[in-house]
Amino acid sequence: MNSLTTFYIVRHGESMGNLDFEMERASLKAGGAGTDLTTEGRKQSEEVAKKLRHVQFDAIFSSDLLRTKRTAEIIALERKLEITALEVLRERNFGKYVANTKELQDEMKPILEKLTDTEKMRYRHKPDMETQEEAAVRLLTFLRETAFAYPGKTILVTNHGNTMRSLLIQLGFAKYDELPSRSILNTGYYVLQSDGVEFFLIDTHRVVFHKK
Repeated sequence: MNSLTTFYIVRHGESMGNLDFEMERASLKAGGAGTDLTTEGRKQSEEVAKKLRHVQFDAIFSSDLLRTKRTAEIIALERKLEITALEVLRERNFGKYVANTKELQDEMKPILEKLTDTEKMRYRHKPDMETQEEAAVRLLTFLRETAFAYPGKTILVTNHGNTMRSLLIQLGFAKYDELPSRSILNTGYYVLQSDGVEFFLIDTHRVVFHKK
């Protein structure tokens, strides 16, 4: 019997917040769950649902933000599975910036250029920001616990681009600059297998590696 747990980690479809960061910021500051999918985001989610229709998922987990829950709902539409939404699966916390905006990237770029990959992962631009390493470890801890709880099962996790990117770098499947911002496209996904300790990258879809 295969004791490895298989994870399909899928980024949400395009959201209104992807197009307007201020809309996302306003929703979260008001205590909301972020913005919903756009029409294109729903279409993207339907397309990835078709692509994954052959996969027999044993459980579905999602970030508790609206865009990821909606993506999970579309993928789960013809499956008799409940979706477990968890705060621990949220996007990396960017503090006052809410998202990885161009403003933030422009501020950080000259600093990050001088750092090693390890230093980049641990860099905290503002006191209220989560580092990429912290975001990766948060997701990694969830995956390890889930692998132990669901040995040999297949799990869907709908998640967020920056956290997904951080995890691949943390696990050593890519160098920092090989996965720049937005290199995991909407409804892009990767497949990991794990025994709760070791992780193996099995497949990727709409993940753009910039090999140097």
